[in-house]
Amino acid sequence: MKREVENNSQPQYPNQDRIHKIKRIAYHLWINRLENNISGSADQDYFQAERIYDSYTARRQQSLGSLCVWTVAFLAAQSPEPHYLNAAKAAVVFESLAKEYDLI
Repeated sequence: MKREVENNSQPQYPNQDRIHKIKRIAYHLWINRLENNISGSADQDYFQAERIYDSYTARRQQSLGSLCVWTVAFLAAQSPEPHYLNAAKAAVVFESLAKEYDLI
């Protein structure tokens, strides 16, 4: 119970996790720049970390979308005709949901 109270005492914002991950990437970029005597600034590291994180997130979402579409297509090809129609309907619904949540 105590652990639940401690977790609920700190407000969690949806963007907080993203910011935390970007700061970790920026920190690693800064350490790498420091160890290799590369000039730059913390602001540059932060903006580069944002680009890295956004790129990773977009790539992960595209991979997930491709995997789901491939799975539906594979199952549809292996199914009898009535199931094929249900799988095709599911693929259409999935595509609309993916567009709604910017997965595709």
